[in-house]
Amino acid sequence: MPKARTWLWIIVGFFAFCIVCVVGVIGAGYLFIKSHIDQTTVTSAVASDEFNRALARFKDQTPLIRTDDSHVDISTRVDSLPTSAVKPTNLYVLALEQDRGTNERPLVRVSLPFWLLKLARRKMQLGGGADIDNDLERLNITADDLERIGPKLLLNYTRNDGTRVIVWTE
Repeated sequence: MPKARTWLWIIVGFFAFCIVCVVGVIGAGYLFIKSHIDQTTVTSAVASDEFNRALARFKDQTPLIRTDDSHVDISTRVDSLPTSAVKPTNLYVLALEQDRGTNERPLVRVSLPFWLLKLARRKMQLGGGADIDNDLERLNITADDLERIGPKLLLNYTRNDGTRVIVWTE
């Protein structure tokens, strides 16, 4: 009978260890997301200042990706761009939700480390509908390409409803 109790404790211990590991992974994921995504409610003036500060780094630089509500295109072929001595470490997204007729609007800031981009997917998708995602896949832009060309303004997009998104590497 003592051997049966030993195996019982081993099995209970194993399941307890698994539960602790799952809780740890969930907690680490929550902390990672919390530290890389920030959403605040701001006035249109504050949002405009935020976008102007972000775009000031890229004076006179044309965004790599051009888009309207139905079509995505690339302004310059990625393979024709020179290799940069400076490698970006993060991909940033700044997004302002549509104007709802109030003075305040949600502003979302996202920063993703490049190692995560390289690990997660080989092709970039920015969301925004199946048509835009399919067009981005057609553009064939990879995290390695973005790392090679260095810090760059990737997208500066404003919809008719006031939704605005800029994406850049730094």
